[in-house]
Amino acid sequence: MKLVGQKILVTGGGRGIGRALATQLLRQGNQVAICGRNGAQLEAVRAEHAALHTIVHDISDTGALPRLIEQAVAAMDGLSVLVNNAGIQHECDFVAGPMALLTTQLLEEMTINLAAPALLARAAIPYLAVGGPAAIVNVTSGLALAPKKDAPIYCASKAALHSFTRALRYQIEDSGADISVHDVLMPMVETDMTAGRTGNKLTADDAAKALIAGVERGKAEIAVGQVGILRWLMRLAPAVGYRILRDG
Repeated sequence: MKLVGQKILVTGGGRGIGRALATQLLRQGNQVAICGRNGAQLEAVRAEHAALHTIVHDISDTGALPRLIEQAVAAMDGLSVLVNNAGIQHECDFVAGPMALLTTQLLEEMTINLAAPALLARAAIPYLAVGGPAAIVNVTSGLALAPKKDAPIYCASKAALHSFTRALRYQIEDSGADISVHDVLMPMVETDMTAGRTGNKLTADDAAKALIAGVERGKAEIAVGQVGILRWLMRLAPAVGYRILRDG
């Protein structure tokens, strides 16, 4: 589907990939709503784009997720694309880390990275199914294919979202709804999450461009940047892929 003239909700839109994505989608003539828990960040984005809709919402509050969808629908008078972009990553030591901290981090990552996207998709489907073509776009990671040792729950949550996205695609296909479901496997991108890390990083702008291009080409799985190489490597020589990603 062409991402022109659409009504699009982007979670985690106050910074990083989400902010770049919102900017590019607005330039292409879409209505865009972004959400995040930092109201100041959202207002900073809206100061640059008067047409942007902003919704202050913490997606870890899973009980309020249907209300988030309702707010986006009310702001744009409909919804045709949901982009589940928001995510969080903790470095966790499951050998020697304190149990209380690990429990908190595990529940937060699994809620924000897996439960919230899944529940938002469910809440959005009745609106997406109305009218013409629609889309659900879940942002996962190359780490869904091969984990790194210092962020085990982040990797597990993205692997779970990767699997969920495929299963959701099957269910929607069988339902007959005109909703495409896309999995965007991101490489390391220059964002606050990766600050201080070395290695080749894709810019947030380039990551957003790749997402848009993949959705418009109708690709179910969009392997961005070096993830395309990783995906082939995991098919041909998975032990090598695991070794490369092991230490992040």
